[in-house]
Parts: sequence; structure tokens; C-alpha cells
Amino acid sequence: MGLSADRVKHFVDNFDYHDPEFWSDPHPVYAGMRRTGEVVHSPVYGGHWVVTGYDAALEALQHPESFSSTII
Repeated sequence: MGLSADRVKHFVDNFDYHDPEFWSDPHPVYAGMRRTGEVVHSPVYGGHWVVTGYDAALEALQHPESFSSTII
């Protein structure tokens, strides 16, 4: 059984990779995140960014000085 539309929206807005419910049907969540944008923010675990698009991932990987959690 897949996630309801409300639960998909919840996970798009509050992405939690560790929630077992997410793993019951992750594909609509990822699709919803990609519709939102190539980079989405989740407030879970103190806040983090999720890169969902190829171009944004390439940019982040090529510029670690700008896309790092390292405190400078």
C-alpha cells in the first residue's frame, strides 16, 4: 500500500530518510521533491538541504567550498 497524498506532502515538506513510513513508498516523495525544485529544504534534524536534480548535484559536487557542512 502506497503513501496517501497527505503523507507524500508531509515527507516533501519534512524529508526524513530514517522514517520507516517513508520507505513504504519513497518514489512519489522523490517525484514531489523534484517538482518543488532541484534543491529543497527540510526542517528535520535541525534543518538540511536535499539536492534532487542532476544540474544542482553537479554544481554542488564541483564546488565543495560553497556546498559543505564544514564550519570555516
